[in-house]
Amino acid sequence: MLAKTQKEFIDLFRDLEEPREDNKLLYPLDEILFLVISAVLSGAESWRNIVKYGKTKLSVLQQFFPYQNGIPSRFTIMRFFSILDKKRFELWLTLWANKLI
Repeated sequence: MLAKTQKEFIDLFRDLEEPREDNKLLYPLDEILFLVISAVLSGAESWRNIVKYGKTKLSVLQQFFPYQNGIPSRFTIMRFFSILDKKRFELWLTLWANKLI
């Protein structure tokens, strides 16, 4: 079940372009997105709360993705979202939400 959920999540954002340079990928795209979406759906309302959620729920998150380097800092998450293509992310999020419905 977990592998299927993970595959479905990853398949949905294949078209979401990785905005970072390859040599700077300490935290993979899928891990950041899964962390942020999980945290927001659980009530997190700030970057700091997202990181706190991630650190608290790391063992749960690791059931879906490795999080080999742990949870990124709020500054890393903020930088990631500042360079992410917002229109593609909005489209991806809409497709994902529609698939859930």
